[in-house]
Amino acid sequence: MNIRIFLLILIAIFKLSACRVVIDVVSTANNTNDRLSIKPSISFSQKRLPAKNTIVVDETITYQTIIGWGGAMTEAASFVWSLLLPELQQEVIDAYFSPRGLSYSLCRITMGSPDFALNKYNCDNHTGDYELKHFNIDRDRRYVLPFVKRAQETNKNLEFFFSPWSPPGWMKKNGDMNKSIFPDGLINSTEIYKSWALYFSKFITAYNKEGVKFWGFTVQNEPEANVPYPCPRISLDHPNVKMIIYDSNRDRMTPWVDAILSDTETSKYISGV
Repeated sequence: MNIRIFLLILIAIFKLSACRVVIDVVSTANNTNDRLSIKPSISFSQKRLPAKNTIVVDETITYQTIIGWGGAMTEAASFVWSLLLPELQQEVIDAYFSPRGLSYSLCRITMGSPDFALNKYNCDNHTGDYELKHFNIDRDRRYVLPFVKRAQETNKNLEFFFSPWSPPGWMKKNGDMNKSIFPDGLINSTEIYKSWALYFSKFITAYNKEGVKFWGFTVQNEPEANVPYPCPRISLDHPNVKMIIYDSNRDRMTPWVDAILSDTETSKYISGV
């Protein structure tokens, strides 16, 4: 079919009879005159149609490598998990991380609060603490780290990467952790840029001390922010932690990735998309 058609089955009325089930169909389709148009009924049948398509898999030809599968271990998810009875907690862990379950092998941890958190929080809320002397991950010790460590116990090969949703509000032009999109993002100051880069490095170090080592990170969830310093700092302090770019939806992927990778100064720090 040479046009995109979005078929909406708006009414499905089952008419039971001795030998078949009939579905009445009303459809609206793009690039046609169909607007709530009545279409021929569809009949279910118990007869198996002969196979017309054959899929051939050639294992000798390979392209990209899938590093792992997983999900986001947010504060909200960790908090809900913490409310379960101990036996149910383990059942959830087994369902996601054990070989008998989904066997998740690569998960994301948030640096500071994401949109799935109990409220806004960060790792250093002391205005002007550019050297981050008050940096801590105490908030993550409540719910996130217990969840992460239980998952690690079940899957010894589990790896992690992390992403921030926002810098602390005192580092931003709007003074709030909401709205990190440019121009509401970081204050245009070398002192702020260096402090935000140090924030990344300290987060990796703090998690390392908890026995959680990061495979990689992204500079920003849904990145429309100006963040020029984290990559050189992390490559110096934590050279084995990989930077992945374009942590967003695929609809605008090509222009963003092309622009980033075409910059020779930036691309040398990038390990993947």
